[in-house]
Amino acid sequence: MNKIFNFFLLLTLFFLSFGQLARISIPDRPIFFYSYELFLIILVALLFLKYKTLPLFKSGWQRYSLIFISWTLASLLFSINSYNVQENIIAVLYLTRLIVYFLFGIYFSYHLTNVKNSNFNKVIFLFVVWVIFTSLIQYFFYPNIGNLAYLGWDPHIYRLVGLYLEPPIAASILFIIAWYLYASEDFKYLNRFFKYILVTIPLILTILTFSRGAYLAIIVVIIFTLISKKKYRIMIALFIFIVTIIIVLPRSNIESTNIFRTASVYSRIDDYSKGLQIWRKHPIIGIGYNHIRSQKSAFDDEVYVEDYNPSHGISSFHSSFLIILATTGLIGLTIFLLLIHKIYALSFLTGGLIIFVSTISILDNVLLHPIIMLTLFLIISREVSSQVRT
Repeated sequence: MNKIFNFFLLLTLFFLSFGQLARISIPDRPIFFYSYELFLIILVALLFLKYKTLPLFKSGWQRYSLIFISWTLASLLFSINSYNVQENIIAVLYLTRLIVYFLFGIYFSYHLTNVKNSNFNKVIFLFVVWVIFTSLIQYFFYPNIGNLAYLGWDPHIYRLVGLYLEPPIAASILFIIAWYLYASEDFKYLNRFFKYILVTIPLILTILTFSRGAYLAIIVVIIFTLISKKKYRIMIALFIFIVTIIIVLPRSNIESTNIFRTASVYSRIDDYSKGLQIWRKHPIIGIGYNHIRSQKSAFDDEVYVEDYNPSHGISSFHSSFLIILATTGLIGLTIFLLLIHKIYALSFLTGGLIIFVSTISILDNVLLHPIIMLTLFLIISREVSSQVRT
């Protein structure tokens, strides 16, 4: 069974590495999925057959994950009579995806603690190399993705987006890579100078996304490192290095690379306002995960989903935390915050990751993005297994 599982795991990671290119849309329907999710479902099924319900009774972040997805299910059931059949089907599909990801995180972390001689870190390293390579190719040879606007993507110009087509997501993946290389015990055998070179490359690429949320998140992580590790010289040098890079960044006279741009700020303020209005309808239990599309479309007369310009933002808000608040209420947000605190407290590695993705998720929906969720669960599972072995 291990060979079958490893085969589907490799397929999952292979298609995950293609980012948005692995995204499949249902024609004329506001529904899409990633090709790797088909294999992810198989992985969860195989893990369930092998371990039954045993991983579900683990304490710590696994328990809070189970509580959280249970509450998201309850909040949907509470709201189901307020929506039509199509709206409920879409909501159920969103919730099913969320549950699959969390179950994978719970079961995979348990699996890695029970498997000997795992080569998982080598596979992850190959993933790191691939992401860096494709990001460089996009930035230098395909700097203008404006011709993808008809598919609903923002027309970013001279910004690094890699295969993810969204600067915050690309920035998050790249920083996760940089932090993993820096903080993980998997690479303690590397020469220190070579290791810092490896960390610097994805860090510079993160800055080239021109994601201001990522800039803020990096600063918060630096503060976190100063406090927790007291590595003052390294972190101060890193801060000066990052600020210098931002100042000397090559940029054209366009809004896309203007770090003082205001259009996106006003857009976010409007989005947060809508989110808070929707949340006030059911502040305790929420509107149900994920009925945002049904609620949000009532604010505008324009058609959001059309063949020539399908929107990717109508089913969510810019902030991941606002999505949780609106759909699962104060109860769901409280459980979610307790969950990410449990993951934060696991280790220095997970602490830095949670600090970064939580900070950037205040401004952009990063924490709940499928690609980010799977990447985080892969690294968290690896870290949990490493702690058990030591």
